Amino acid sequence: MRSKAGWPGTRFRDLRRTHASLLLQAGANPKIVQERPGHESITTTMDTYSHVIPALQQESAQKLGNLFERRFSDGLDTRRSKV
Repeated sequence: MRSKAGWPGTRFRDLRRTHASLLLQAGANPKIVQERPGHESITTTMDTYSHVIPALQQESAQKLGNLFERRFSDGLDTRRSKV
């Protein structure tokens, strides 16, 4: 089968890893990616593949920054009000 596909030296495991890596790089939900190769835990998936999505931390920080910026620019007070 691998020879017919033109990948004679490719192992099934290589295809699994490439599949999961490409999905994560494309922004797929990690929980969905976890299910595709059959990982029992999301921890396994993220421990194995998190290196392929280095921008994840930066994107998350940017989203949080945008949230705070909107809150404060709208004049909303995020502190608890006294009751």
